[in-house]
Amino acid sequence: MITIIHDFISKEEEESILSHIRPSTVVSGTGRNTVTRYGSKLPYNTSIRSKEIPKWLHEVCFRVGNELGKLSAPTPPDSVTINEYLPSQYIDWHIDSPTSGPVISVLSLLSDAEMGMRNPLTKDNQLYTLSVRSLLLLSGEHRTDWEHSIAPVLLHRFSIVFRKGTHVNIQLR
Repeated sequence: MITIIHDFISKEEEESILSHIRPSTVVSGTGRNTVTRYGSKLPYNTSIRSKEIPKWLHEVCFRVGNELGKLSAPTPPDSVTINEYLPSQYIDWHIDSPTSGPVISVLSLLSDAEMGMRNPLTKDNQLYTLSVRSLLLLSGEHRTDWEHSIAPVLLHRFSIVFRKGTHVNIQLR
């Protein structure tokens, strides 16, 4: 299932979150820039800035957890990844690791993006606009069986990806 909640956060909340994010100094390349990861090393065993999710993300994590509660049990994410996209950067087709949990949540900041979805077995294709300040929830077969991608962005953009990985439980403090 694909759920998009428009205006999940206000313009003021977006500005507050963005005030804590340091834009990358990398200005070339077509693939998106990963700014930083917080919380669990799951689903990807890559370097993280901190095992604790910073306080400035707690409120939005709890709100995402409440939305997850509408799909399963309410629980805040234990992993946060902040991605930066400069104009013309994108993410190629992929399915997130199974250890990312049953729902992937993505908050769009600064500008809109086009997300493609395709089913490798049926060849079905879908296109969604992720508007600025919207929250995307990927669950069910769209989470586990469909590939997704982000088309080259037209304007500078950040996304915050929230995951509740399997086999871990990190508390927000």
